[in-house]
Amino acid sequence: MGVRGGRQDKRHTVEENQRLFINLARFLLRCLVKQLEKGEASVVELKKNLEFAACLLESLCPEENRQLGHQDDELSDIQSDSVPLEVRDWLASTFTRQRTLLLHHSEDKPHFRSIVRAVQAGIFVERFGLRHQHSNRTEHVDMWSFDVFALNDASGNHALKIVFFELLNRYNLINRFKVNSNKDSFHISFK
Repeated sequence: MGVRGGRQDKRHTVEENQRLFINLARFLLRCLVKQLEKGEASVVELKKNLEFAACLLESLCPEENRQLGHQDDELSDIQSDSVPLEVRDWLASTFTRQRTLLLHHSEDKPHFRSIVRAVQAGIFVERFGLRHQHSNRTEHVDMWSFDVFALNDASGNHALKIVFFELLNRYNLINRFKVNSNKDSFHISFK
């Protein structure tokens, strides 16, 4: 960072923040693509993550976001007969809601710390999340007839870890109780 007249040059840090936001959005979108390829992304989570990535990217260029409203007229020239009804309904509900939320709640943009926590949680879930090779075995984990020994054999003696993460994710306990990203260290000490 350079110093001009006793002040630090903040342009360098702004550029670093912009690069960080771009990398965060890129990482988030790559994770979504992987989840889609594996068939493990729910529509609700997919929508939430896409909206978050869009907010990240929109925060980088607010001037262009103001111009988006003027470009709607150009998009009305596209004929919608070739687009299936389900796709049109989904696009209308998703993007009209998102745009009105952005216009009315611009003060609700995520703070840098919440973005970092979201990325850390994404990395954590990707690294320690339920291995999908065991997903069919954990389907009935909350039933009395669940065969924990078969899961233990299939997971290489890590049944407790897989059941632990499956239940945390299934009942959304991570978000509900704001579980820290150090839950794996908790699990290891518990085990």
